[in-house]
Order: sequence, then C-alpha cells, then structure tokens
Amino acid sequence: MREEYNSQASGKSKSKELFTLNLPSFGTTRFIAEEIIIRHPETEIPTATSIVGFSAAINLTNDTKTSPEQYETKFRTVLDVLSIFFRQAISLHGWTYTGDRTITTWINPLEQASAPCSREERGKYMIAPQIFPECASKLVQAYNDKDENIRALTRQLSVTLNPRIEKPAPYQILSMYRVLELIATEIYKQHKITEKKTSTDKELASLLKKLESEVSAQDHENTKEISKRLKGFINTVEKGTSFRKKIKTMSRRYPTIDIYCRDLWPLLGSKKLPGIREIRNLLAHGDHSSVRMETVIVAEWHLTIFLERLIFILLKTDVPDGIQPDSSWLKKSGGVYYQKNEWKQMQARGLR
Repeated sequence: MREEYNSQASGKSKSKELFTLNLPSFGTTRFIAEEIIIRHPETEIPTATSIVGFSAAINLTNDTKTSPEQYETKFRTVLDVLSIFFRQAISLHGWTYTGDRTITTWINPLEQASAPCSREERGKYMIAPQIFPECASKLVQAYNDKDENIRALTRQLSVTLNPRIEKPAPYQILSMYRVLELIATEIYKQHKITEKKTSTDKELASLLKKLESEVSAQDHENTKEISKRLKGFINTVEKGTSFRKKIKTMSRRYPTIDIYCRDLWPLLGSKKLPGIREIRNLLAHGDHSSVRMETVIVAEWHLTIFLERLIFILLKTDVPDGIQPDSSWLKKSGGVYYQKNEWKQMQARGLR
C-alpha cells in the first residue's frame, strides 16, 4: 500500500515497526510502516511530498538451493494468507534481495496497485490486535503444513474474498459461489476415493440407460412415468453430482461446518425460502431483477463470513473470535445483516 500527499516542508523521514511474525521459510519477519519525506525548497511556499507505505524485513539463511525469485513467490503466498486477517488484498509491489548479488524488482512502479478498503461493517477486527502476531504465525504455519490441494483451495478463498478490484455484490456472490463449488467438488472427489466406489458415474449411466430402454419397451400403464423418472436420474448422473449432495458430503468430512452455518443465511434453500444457491442461480442466468438488492447484499455478507470461517476449518485451526457465531463483534457491528430474526423475515419474502 502506498500513498502520496503534499504538505509544508517539515519533519523527517521515519519508520515504525508494526509487528513481528515467525513465518515458515523466512523465520522472524518484521513488518514496518514507513514515511519518506521529499522536500521541495525550490517552490514559492516550501512544501514536501510525503510517501507512506509498508515494508517487510527478512533475514534469510544462507540457502543456496532457493533462488531470489523462489523466495519472492513464497512471500507472495504468505501475503495471500495474511490478507484473510486484514480483509483486504495485501500485495507485494517491490522486492530487494541482498546476498551474493542485489536484485530489485518492481510491479507497475508508476501506477501502484491498490486494494479495496476493509469492510468495516463486518467488524473492525477479526482478531484482537494484541494477539494478531501469534494467530497470524499459527495460520501461516497451518497453511504450510497442509497438502497442496488444501493450500490451493485456501489461496482461492483468500483471493476471492479479498479481490484486487472491488466488485458489486451480485458479481461478488457469483465469484464466491464458484469457489465454494470448487471446494465442495474437490472434497467430494476425495470422499469418493476414500470410499473406494466400485461403480463410476459413466458405468452407472450406461446401466440406467439399458434399464430405461427395457422399461420403454414394456406395455404398462406406468411405463411413461417410470421412463421419465429414469431419464431424469440418468441426466443427473451424467451431469455430475448435485451441489446439495456435495455440500452434505463436505459437512460430513468437516462436521464443524454445520456449527458455523447455524447463524447465517443457508447455503441451500427452496423457492419459498431461498438459500445462497437459489440466489446465485438467478444471478447467474442474468435475472437480476428477480432478486431484491437488499437480499443480495445481506446474502453476500453472510456468504463472506461463512467462507472466512471455512478457511480456518480447512486448515484445522481455531476460528477467530471476531467471526465466531456467538461473537459480540459480529452482533455489535452486524445490525440487521446479522440478527437472525431480521434476515429470516427477508428470506421469507422470497426472490420477488
């Protein structure tokens, strides 16, 4: 993050250490806020440009196997994980490596990328500042300890929850739902592997088609109805497992998911009591006029909280106090968005 502004020429360049984290692959890492003042004495009224930004100082071990570029990639991943706590994208804009050779890189140095503002209405803090260094270090370590599948899903969640470019609520719901589908599908695939299923979907569809042909050839009063139902089942199998089944499988693999859903707008619903899935389906088909904007905003807020919690569930680490179902921070700052009796009435009004 970087800001520039002009002021009267006074003061000195300064820096302030914000916190220190113990990070895998990097060890003790200091995060620093810096202000550099460039004076302009040549102007009629002496002024100065103040450049405010943040940096990290890392003392790397003498590791000849890891290149500066590899360290840079690893640190970008660390920032993606830390973005979860800040609720906004934290990007690496420059990198200076000093070792056997000095390497400096910059990304768009004349036009710094900026992150959208933190969503204050969801609670000022996900965790208390006093315990942030300990919790952040634990989260990065938990991420580092998991297999690549879980790490990839965690990165997807972090980047989607904290986009580099702010999106209107309808499009943010579509983005988040897509990642939720990806996660549910991956967990379902792993479930099928561990369950050692003997029949594949393709083989099952083939058997069902054969059965449907035999039923259709019969002269019976219920032939048409049975054939219709079989065709529907075949269509479901060929298209893949339903989202509902994947979500239920995910809940079985991670039982605490049900606990962390109990206070939020449900993922699955019906036409009369729409869940996130029903809202998403209308938005995905371009039927935005069929969904009240207040419904979209509140549902997007609730889906965000659930996905934030899901990150910690997947990494099997403690969900922070700030997003716990019974957290006073959520209840205090959520207002109508979080109070169950309020959003339940909104859900009961349907989708228009």
